[in-house]
Order: sequence, then structure tokens, then C-alpha cells
Amino acid sequence: MRFSFCPQCGEKLIEKEIGDEGMLPYCPVCQKPYWDSFTTCVICAVVNEYGEVALLRQGYVSKTSFVCVAGVLQAGETAEEAARREIREELGLTVTQLAYRQSYFYPDKSMLMLGFCARVKKEAFALSGEVDSARWVPLTQAPDLLRSGGIAWKLVSEIAGETMSMPPAEPMRIRPAVPGDFAQIMPLYDKARAFMTAGGNTKQWSDGYPWQWLLEEDMEKASLFVCEKAGRIEAVFMFFIGTEPTYQVIEDGAWPDSRPYGTIHRLVSSGRIPRTADFCIRWCAGQCAARSASLRGDTHEDNLPMQRVFERNGFVRCGRIYTESASMRIAYQKDCRL
Repeated sequence: MRFSFCPQCGEKLIEKEIGDEGMLPYCPVCQKPYWDSFTTCVICAVVNEYGEVALLRQGYVSKTSFVCVAGVLQAGETAEEAARREIREELGLTVTQLAYRQSYFYPDKSMLMLGFCARVKKEAFALSGEVDSARWVPLTQAPDLLRSGGIAWKLVSEIAGETMSMPPAEPMRIRPAVPGDFAQIMPLYDKARAFMTAGGNTKQWSDGYPWQWLLEEDMEKASLFVCEKAGRIEAVFMFFIGTEPTYQVIEDGAWPDSRPYGTIHRLVSSGRIPRTADFCIRWCAGQCAARSASLRGDTHEDNLPMQRVFERNGFVRCGRIYTESASMRIAYQKDCRL
């Protein structure tokens, strides 16, 4: 905000050159310059011991995206004190460790945002009246739920990126699913449905889809695969090369070509290892490349995280297709030619 009148005496300010600062609003009565003012705030990535970050719904901040804990510094308060206070007020959690990350300027509201990573123990939230809801989300999945390019997205993405840069102690591998895997497979789909619902996608996998009998059919056709590390399943998906019946008709667009293609369906990951979904897609793309085939997939219009997964892995939107139950999906294709 740029001052027009002196906040002390009310005199109309004039422009005066003040050393290296250049021309500034100046009160000839108080003989005092006034710099443009801005609001100083804190924004916090609140992370628990399991690598999950607390994301909030606050309708007065954003009606479409999750946000992070944030608030304005009070008079006489340090930035660290403000961060701890805001987390306690909004989530009811006590900070065990606090680290300053960097500052961000928000020009639309003339705010200087001081970014922190706050460590807490995972506990039930005690939400303030300003918070509509909150949930724990794996750090690697959180950027997909935040406004892309926003300050919260930048802060969380940086912290998640540091986690992603840590090499796994043992590599992941993909293999065909076997009957004994279902004890680990079904909980992953349960978790995925809960994740979708919490993110506002309530229509894609309703009524318990995908059902175990359907996945067993995929397994019998040798098209159900798991991604595992150290004996623990981290992702599940269906993949095959051949004709997908629901892709025969496409609306509001067209497939880029008529070459052979592979299809990936029903992809879920545990969220424990960064970018596991990307790892699975790259494996599928490699299978397609070996056969000079493209790779196709689809997802619901409300499934924004999966749309971002497709797009960051080089898929292009091609149009709309419909499932066997007549539910619309966004169709994607990736050129896998070597």
C-alpha cells in the first residue's frame, strides 16, 4: 500500500527524493518519509513423522484447492512464534521442530510470506472456526492438491523434492500379480477411494470399484501387475497391449494415430515412495516402445491428481471416451516410440 496522507498528522504527503531510495511519499509537517507498506505473514508446511503434510480446506481462501497453514504476524511477535501459534490455533498441534525455508512475495495482496517447515507428531486435528476441514496427505502427493504455481505449492514441492532426491535403499520392481498379493492389493484400493473422496472426486470409483473379482479376472488374463520393494507392494495397475473396447469411440477430439497401443487402467500407489505412479507408467511405456506402440489411459474429470500424473509423463489429452457404464472419462495418449 502506498501512503497518500500522513498516518500521524493527516497532512497530504508530497513526493521527495530520499537518498538511494528515490522518490518517496513525505510528510512536510512531521518531516518523515513513508515507504510502501506490506503485510508480513507466515506459511507452514506441517509435516508429521510419517512424511505426511497437513492440508486444509478454507473456503474464504480457496474454494477449489487445499491450502497450508498461514497467518499474519502480530505486533511484537517473531516469525517463529507466529508459525507455532498459527499451527496451534488452526490445527491444535504442537510444533516439535521448526525450520525456516525461504520467503515469497504475494503481489496480489501485498504480502511477504515467510515459509517454514514445521515438524509435529501425527495426532487428531482440533480445528479452529477458520478451517473447514483438514487431512494428512503424503508429501509426494500433496502438490497435486495445491494450486499449481502458488506459494503453498512451491513450499511443499520443495520439501517433497528433497524427499524424492533420496535414492531408495533397494530398487522397485514390477511383476505380474499372484493370488497371494490380494491381502496387500485391496487395502491400496480402499485407500485410493478414500483419497479420491476427500479430494472431491466422489463419482469415479463408487460402490467399491474395482472389485476383487474384476482384479482377479485381470490377473487371469496376465494383465494385473504390482510394483514392489522389499516384498511390500507399493502400486497396482492393469496393463495390456491390444484393443480397448471403450476406446473405439472418442468424442471432442481424436486419437493422434491408429498405431498399436497399450492401455493402463486402475493405477493406485501407496504414497510411501515418491512418484511410484510415474515409475509404473515408465515401465508401461517401455513395454509399448519395444513393440512400437503408443500408451493410452483415461481418468475422471474430477481426478485432478491423475490428470497431472498423465501430463507430467508426456501424455496429451485426446478427447472424451465413455466406460461400459456410460461414465465420461478424459482420454490420454503418450507417444512411446524410441
